[in-house]
Amino acid sequence: MGPQKHPATLRPGPAGHPGTRVRDRLRGDPAQLTAQGGAVLALPAHRALARGQAAGGRGHAGARARAHGGGDVIEPVERWFEGRGWTPFPFQREVWRRYLAGESGLVHVATGFGKTLAAWLGPVMEGAGDERARRVPEKRGEAPPLTVLWITPMRALAQDLVKNLRDVTSEVAPGWLVEGRTGDTTSTDRGRQSRRLPTALVTTPESLSVLLSREDAAERFKDDAKEVK
Repeated sequence: MGPQKHPATLRPGPAGHPGTRVRDRLRGDPAQLTAQGGAVLALPAHRALARGQAAGGRGHAGARARAHGGGDVIEPVERWFEGRGWTPFPFQREVWRRYLAGESGLVHVATGFGKTLAAWLGPVMEGAGDERARRVPEKRGEAPPLTVLWITPMRALAQDLVKNLRDVTSEVAPGWLVEGRTGDTTSTDRGRQSRRLPTALVTTPESLSVLLSREDAAERFKDDAKEVK
């Protein structure tokens, strides 16, 4: 499936103008929901890879999510969207469904259409079934181990990304620790991460290379990080 072509102009315009349709989509206009579903789709993983993930027990199989109460974890996500007057795009729901079914893939969407929430909420919904994710930890060691490794090419965006990811987990999975690791990270935070990595780590390729060069890298990253973006 090739990427869909988007309108050549996204500037504001009168009703019926391509730019207006884009704004309506971003605002969740019900009249545009059908169009949203047809415009952007999750690209499925290679079938052999998906089967291998499920068979090997290292993937994010739906059976494991259900075992952790995964059938109920969509409800906090729905409430989170409703509380902001938003409606999930059909492609976001498809990404979550495919992730929880054990698939990997690529999300190809125009800027501003919700790629971050599409990629982020699958692991969050799965992790929210863990009892440790449901309560704010009193100690760092009580939080779930490293689960998501999020790689961003620009460290200038890392802090905003951490803030946005925390905005979701604070309600859906309050026990998750979401932190950044870039050249701007303080020595205090680096020290805490050296002792134990957070549940979700947002980092850059350069900072990740430094982390992986440590002698104890294999031990520190032994937990199964489920997603790399």
